[in-house]
Amino acid sequence: MYLMEDSENKRPVDIIRAMNPGSFIPTGQELADILKKEEADKKTEVKQIPPIVDPTQKVDYSSAVVPTNYACHKCGVTGVKLWREYQTFLNHQSLLCCKCSGEEQNKDVKSIDDRGRIESELGGRTDQIGWRIPAVPTKDNDTYWGYTSVPEDGVQWWKRLPTVIV
Repeated sequence: MYLMEDSENKRPVDIIRAMNPGSFIPTGQELADILKKEEADKKTEVKQIPPIVDPTQKVDYSSAVVPTNYACHKCGVTGVKLWREYQTFLNHQSLLCCKCSGEEQNKDVKSIDDRGRIESELGGRTDQIGWRIPAVPTKDNDTYWGYTSVPEDGVQWWKRLPTVIV
């Protein structure tokens, strides 16, 4: 244990340890090792991704209730607007919230409004985030509507969902 009087020849971590006996205060290398282990644990974490569709759960466009499979496949948030890939087969689809869509598409989504629109590079606002479009499930919850084919009640259902940046 080092005393304060002897501090001119000691590392700051040694001084802090001397002032806090019994406390675990990591050195730079110990801290780096801890952070490396935490990062490795995050990478090996297995997230349960719900199926992209679930015909056992119908969608009621007049309700604010969303099916349990309507969840961001990256962060897991549910009950919010989601986006899907444009022109992509269903078995290759993923659903992402606005934040995760923005990260994936390298788009700034900070300007997103309650209707799910961001500032467009072409001027005005758009509900597309890069190559991702609003994910509106069919009432049978067996697929997702094409961008220009969504019925009006499906559009209104999606617009009513919260737009959340998590």
